[in-house]
Amino acid sequence: MNVIGKDLVVSKEIIRCEQEQDDLCNKYRGYENFWTDEDGILYRQGPKEQPLVVIPVTLICTVQASFHEVPFTAHQGVSRTVGFISKNYWWETLRDDVSAFIKRCDSCEKRKTGRRTIAPLGEALVAREFLDVVFFDVVGPLPVTEKGNKYLLTFIDHFTHFYNTIPIARQDTESIARVCN
Repeated sequence: MNVIGKDLVVSKEIIRCEQEQDDLCNKYRGYENFWTDEDGILYRQGPKEQPLVVIPVTLICTVQASFHEVPFTAHQGVSRTVGFISKNYWWETLRDDVSAFIKRCDSCEKRKTGRRTIAPLGEALVAREFLDVVFFDVVGPLPVTEKGNKYLLTFIDHFTHFYNTIPIARQDTESIARVCN
């Protein structure tokens, strides 16, 4: 059994040695749901789950990095990284540690922008009668017509939703003003 990460392999011997030197692992050895296999590796057994290797404090960062920073995981968020790790490994503060680790991850910080504040649109215009509020827009350029027009001036009345389109040759202020008179 190896923990595999970016050019990193942690062998059973390293895990066993680190578990033997870890105060928490030694404390867990006396608990009911914990047991040691023939190689001296400490496991935690849940009620309906497979045995999970207990990770000593000194290897927590290694395990987190190996599951968060490898290419096939693509810097997943907290829930997915915890999900990957908790299939085979356990430590008491797993979720909190992974959350803190991901918050410190430079790649995630650069890539994930978080929630952006959206500026309010302001007060909506309320039309009370025909031609009270109108919208204009120019569509084009379009294929040139026989009369030399290549744009459409669109007009929409906000109150009645009446609309009209008027062909125009140019999309300049003078052309639009001439049509609107």
